[in-house]
Amino acid sequence: MDKAYLYRMPVGFPGAITRSSGLVVEAHLLDPSVPFASAFGLPLKLTPNGRARLLEEDDDASEVHGFLVRSDGDSAAPRDILRSGYMAVRVNAGTPDKTAPVCIRVANPTLGCPVGGIEALLGPDTVALPGCVFTGPMDSSGMVEIACNIRN
Repeated sequence: MDKAYLYRMPVGFPGAITRSSGLVVEAHLLDPSVPFASAFGLPLKLTPNGRARLLEEDDDASEVHGFLVRSDGDSAAPRDILRSGYMAVRVNAGTPDKTAPVCIRVANPTLGCPVGGIEALLGPDTVALPGCVFTGPMDSSGMVEIACNIRN
């Protein structure tokens, strides 16, 4: 017992499910042509053949099928995608709180703000994700909990 949290505990790790109530998770195969090395907690869309893949530049919020759940499994096996529930995600820009929209970058990526990354700033390069809200502020490592209910 060598740690003391003086202000608040960390939210969690990207893609970790944080609460079990209202949880809806689906299993999908990942698109093998896309690297998923650090994609936990990022939004995914489905390809016409039913494979999950990361968002691409100029994608729309309506294409988001869910968020990639953290796992240690093989990427060739079906992976869990959160459709409804609570998850820890990394915020790349903005200051999330209960009134800020959960946004996804869809254009003009930068080193710290990739396409498909979560942001708390609505602007010309981001789109708000309907059915998703921040449940509070982020922790000192940029992690925050979101509640989502994706209905497409």
